[in-house]
Amino acid sequence: MSSDSLLQNEDTFRSIISNVSEYIYSVRMRDEESVRSYHSPQSARVTGYSPEELGSNPYLWYLMIHAEDRARVSAFLAAVRNSGASSSIEHRIVRKDGSVRWVSNTCTASGGDQPGEYRMDGFLVDITAQKERELTLRKLSRAIEQSPSTVVITDKHGTIEYVNPKFTKLTGYTLDEAVGKNPRILKSGTQDAPFYRDLWQTILAGNEWRGEFHNRKKNGELYWESASISPIREGNGEITHFVAVKEDVTARKAAEDALRVSEGKLRERSDAVEKDMKLAQLTQRALIHKQLPESTRFQVEYRYIPLDTVGGDYFTVLPYGDLELGVFIGDVSGHGIAAALFVSLVKFTTDRIFRKHAFSPAEYIKQLNIQLKDYMSSYFLTGIYGLFSFLTDGSARFTFCNGGHPYPVLLRADGSAELFDSRGTIIGAFEQAVYEEKTMVLGKGDRLLLYTDGISETENERKEMLGFEEGLVKLFHESRRETLSATLDTIIEAVNAFRGSARINDDVVLLGFEIL
Repeated sequence: MSSDSLLQNEDTFRSIISNVSEYIYSVRMRDEESVRSYHSPQSARVTGYSPEELGSNPYLWYLMIHAEDRARVSAFLAAVRNSGASSSIEHRIVRKDGSVRWVSNTCTASGGDQPGEYRMDGFLVDITAQKERELTLRKLSRAIEQSPSTVVITDKHGTIEYVNPKFTKLTGYTLDEAVGKNPRILKSGTQDAPFYRDLWQTILAGNEWRGEFHNRKKNGELYWESASISPIREGNGEITHFVAVKEDVTARKAAEDALRVSEGKLRERSDAVEKDMKLAQLTQRALIHKQLPESTRFQVEYRYIPLDTVGGDYFTVLPYGDLELGVFIGDVSGHGIAAALFVSLVKFTTDRIFRKHAFSPAEYIKQLNIQLKDYMSSYFLTGIYGLFSFLTDGSARFTFCNGGHPYPVLLRADGSAELFDSRGTIIGAFEQAVYEEKTMVLGKGDRLLLYTDGISETENERKEMLGFEEGLVKLFHESRRETLSATLDTIIEAVNAFRGSARINDDVVLLGFEIL
């Protein structure tokens, strides 16, 4: 062959090599050392090193192999040399820029012209993208295999091609039993044809379907699944498969059913309690005296503001002949039906005690304490019982006994106001409680105010309490108006103004007496 032909063949060879995407190499070895090598132009694209760089350093090809893969690649090359057959290995290289890439290295070995000489010819292909896809697929596969959800893959006709282990654990059907079957093997018959027709219309249109299946296991047991079924498409958009991801919601459905039953029973109980509460409210309000005694010697007015719930405030005003007037005001601890029942007991007991001890306030409270302690020891009461005695000079003497109740407030006709200190023990809590009487004299125009702690314990938005002393007396004093009725209205308005937008927490009873 002429030199011109050789040159022409070499040019052709180089043209072909330059247009091949693989990095082609040829390394001649003598006594295990590289004596000559060729590296195609694609070496720069795959490794970052130019052919000249690789050719000038006979060890660069080895140093380029990832340190963790060098021993495996060396063993592979030795095996190729011994066998003389072409073979491939996948390994990592470190590019010139320091990045790590995966390559497929295919090579063969042939003998040389001299003893101890051989040649390694091969090519490298960058398979990094392929490796990353494989890694992603392995992760996805492991995720599906280990998923706590059931995963079913079917072809576009609904024939099962894959089920994960959770499917087997839940339904009892193994992979071999399920593959080739239709998911209808799980149908329980409790869901009608339109249900399944809607499902198929949705997914065949390329849309995701979400819903719940009431299915049957292999052993016949029924169960509920929440499912999402989506189409899988080819690159051209054609649907080839469907994937269903399902979660066992049997326990949740059972809990929901139990909750509905419980809610129904609770609603019935709530309605019954509400009915009882309304009846208790009506009963309690019926206990409050609507008709107050009238006289030329005195005037009596009251304001009663009940909570929406049943409270425990109570009062009664009973004349005893023409010259005496008994008054009791009390506040039962707590609210609700039990408190209303206790108020009924208080009314029955106070009416009975009044007939025997109307003229002895201390004995009145003492007897009330003893009887309530015996009847309902879990409740207690604060209260004041007092007796007005009208004297011939037009004044009145008010003798009273306080059982742990807020102190009376006296508004004198001369414009002064005072809180009448009268300490005492709550009623119905302590069997050996001792009670004392106090006496005050009221002249013409003097006003006596009795009230429950719904006034004194009123709180505003800042959780500040109106209180039992100076602030309370000041409010009562500043609320004085020309008439007793207007005075009570003004007190209630002032209490509401102090409360502002804060919640009302208690009943309010306000009793006013004026000597005429």
